[in-house]
Amino acid sequence: MCFSVKPSLSTSHAICQIKAVGIRPQTAFIRSLGDGVLVPSSGRVRVLPTLQLPAYPEIFAAGDIIDWDEQKMSFKAGRHGNVVAKNILALTRGTAPKDQYKGTIEGIMVTLGSKGGALYFPLFWLWGLVFGDWIVRKVKAATLMVPQGRQFLGY
Repeated sequence: MCFSVKPSLSTSHAICQIKAVGIRPQTAFIRSLGDGVLVPSSGRVRVLPTLQLPAYPEIFAAGDIIDWDEQKMSFKAGRHGNVVAKNILALTRGTAPKDQYKGTIEGIMVTLGSKGGALYFPLFWLWGLVFGDWIVRKVKAATLMVPQGRQFLGY
């Protein structure tokens, strides 16, 4: 996702919000902003910890398109959105964005049907912890986290 805010004396509004889904990040439309916006090796958008583009502080990016050293997962995009929302509010109030994205714990939970799966948390850089069916069933497999998603979206 890409967000842009243009503050003025009387009103502030988002100029652009682009929602995108797909297998690889669709960042070609940002290329027109100039060199240095995209990281050549990954094709992802270079961002500051405030999730602003360095050369364009009125533009924010979140989700899989950002060049951040982490797994690309939907719940992390929600965390990005929280940072972006707070920083857009700061801009609309005439203050500098201060909320920073610091990353989240890495790990993966894979369901195998409605009663099982595996959860992996890497520890340090050599090994990790693996949990099995019981915890995955309680957290994700039985509902695929739909209730948590609905609550997050306010439904």
